[in-house]
Amino acid sequence: MSGKTQSRAGRSGFALIEVAIAAVVLAALAIGAGALYHQSWSQMSIQRNKRAALVAATTHLESLRASNYGQLTDLLDDVYSPQSLTCSDDYVWAVGTDDTVSINGQSQPITTTVEYKDADPGNAATTVDCLSVRVAVAYRLATPEDRVVLETLIAP
Repeated sequence: MSGKTQSRAGRSGFALIEVAIAAVVLAALAIGAGALYHQSWSQMSIQRNKRAALVAATTHLESLRASNYGQLTDLLDDVYSPQSLTCSDDYVWAVGTDDTVSINGQSQPITTTVEYKDADPGNAATTVDCLSVRVAVAYRLATPEDRVVLETLIAP
């Protein structure tokens, strides 16, 4: 009987070690799950901002496309030199560079560039055929690449 008692007493130390190892494994799993949750939350926030920037860029581009071609060409000072335009709240376009848009509560820069384009740039006798319009909206200021860029051509 004393042999059984000694084996139980010696065995009780192993149970404590097993519980400690299990606690360490569970803690490592919990830290990994927390890091994964944090990373996915960050990526969702970035994608939400990117989607909002895409909507803002699309709105600006569509308002430019709906504008009168003559009004836009009157704003351009120099043929073949890109011009930056700003837009007022009632979608009136003017020459300027400081334009911002609210992306999920944060003010982000939006750049609208318009320039003349020819269908045949090698032939000086041709006339200007269309306007090249480029709208770029930053959706976070971490790097300059974090922006949505949309381009189109507008013809008379």
